[in-house]
Amino acid sequence: MKTTFWTALIVLLVGLWDIQLAVKRWPKKNQESQDGSATRGYIAFLILGIIFVITGVVLFFVK
Repeated sequence: MKTTFWTALIVLLVGLWDIQLAVKRWPKKNQESQDGSATRGYIAFLILGIIFVITGVVLFFVK
């Protein structure tokens, strides 16, 4: 499988963007008790971000 530099860069940037979204969505201290929001969507963004970052780094070194 041949990948280009741009493909690896895009995958890496998408992974970093997902991690940034997860950090922004991370619940603040005592947020659940204040407004009752028990959403766990930030975990999915964090997992996808980690997968994309690892894949992007691997694609940089695969020829």
